[in-house]
Amino acid sequence: MWAVFPNSSPSWTGFGEGVALKDINPSKTLWDWLQLLLIPLFIAIAGWYISSSEKKNSQERENEIFQQNLLKDFLDRITIFLKEVDEESLNNNKKHQSIGRAITLNYMRNADSHRRAAALQSLFECHLISQNPIINLNGAKLDDTYLNNIVLQGVEIRGAYLMNCSMKNTTLRKCDFRASNFSYSDISLSDLTGSNFEYSDMIGVIIKGVDLTSTNIGGVDFNDANLSGSKMTKAQFDKLKKGIKFKKQPIIIS
Repeated sequence: MWAVFPNSSPSWTGFGEGVALKDINPSKTLWDWLQLLLIPLFIAIAGWYISSSEKKNSQERENEIFQQNLLKDFLDRITIFLKEVDEESLNNNKKHQSIGRAITLNYMRNADSHRRAAALQSLFECHLISQNPIINLNGAKLDDTYLNNIVLQGVEIRGAYLMNCSMKNTTLRKCDFRASNFSYSDISLSDLTGSNFEYSDMIGVIIKGVDLTSTNIGGVDFNDANLSGSKMTKAQFDKLKKGIKFKKQPIIIS
């Protein structure tokens, strides 16, 4: 307001007209202090912000390159692994299976959520994690993995940690996920036909619009789960973990 109406501002602000007295050095006004302090401060803050943004962008680029190289290295090692060992040895040699498991679990620990999904998709397409898997991922830590829209039909990953995963619209037909932890994951609109989730933890899980009538969910803990629009039979409901309190209960059919 003082800047807009300088004539009405107090003299100490320096916005209005001043009187210059000969041989007298006037004291600093508010406007003088603004020039001395705020402008350099603004320049310093702007410089810090630009520097921080550039550093953040540089780190993101470096991480992107690291993750891409990590995935390429994993796929190269799996390719070499498959070329060096014939199918019969893979199916019967525990040593080779252990090597494949070690390579995979080491990659999963360092990969980001999207590339972890790409690795799982590749293992599925190479028939390495199907029933009686060649590369055993039982007990694997796969939390926070982004699995939307992918196909993992017929895989066996028991006792795995799959908390906080995004698994919307995935194809998980005839999979074996017994005793795994899916707490707080979103598995909405997915195909779980014929899959086995027996005794799994699904606390706070979101499974909207899914037909569970042919899915084994015996002993599953659905506490605080949102099963809005999903269907299960009365027999299935009776076999769930006792004392469950749903956030949104499924449709129970006879």
